[in-house]
Amino acid sequence: MPRFTIVANREDIPPLGSGWREAEKFDSKGVIVDGQGNYVDISSYVTSRYRLVAKRERNLSYLELSIISYVESLFSTSYIRL
Repeated sequence: MPRFTIVANREDIPPLGSGWREAEKFDSKGVIVDGQGNYVDISSYVTSRYRLVAKRERNLSYLELSIISYVESLFSTSYIRL
């Protein structure tokens, strides 16, 4: 699940580091969302609105990938109906 960080202006975005990089594909730049990241219609939405201005991503570590694979294997078991 994506995590959103709200900043007052673009200069408040922290610098890249610790394996984070600018996203290679970011088609949602400039889109208006609510506090949970859901798209909203700006003409009818009256509470807090936010504009997406940047996307950062990183590669998962070996440990994170192992945990994800293990959890997926727990929930992907097949059952045979008799």
